[in-house]
Amino acid sequence: MNATRVDLISKRAREMAKSGKFEDCLSIEMALRREGFREAKDWLREDSVRNELNLLCREARGS
Repeated sequence: MNATRVDLISKRAREMAKSGKFEDCLSIEMALRREGFREAKDWLREDSVRNELNLLCREARGS
């Protein structure tokens, strides 16, 4: 996966998490894959990435 693609996935995932429309990193992964980011699963293997997205989701949803 090239750096530009990683940047796009990272930016889009954080936008999704901050939107309040997603419950957790799994729901974000599924949405990213529907948008054509098939390699999102690879990017989300990192614990730190999953933890960050889950935290952003909770904050955005007020829980």
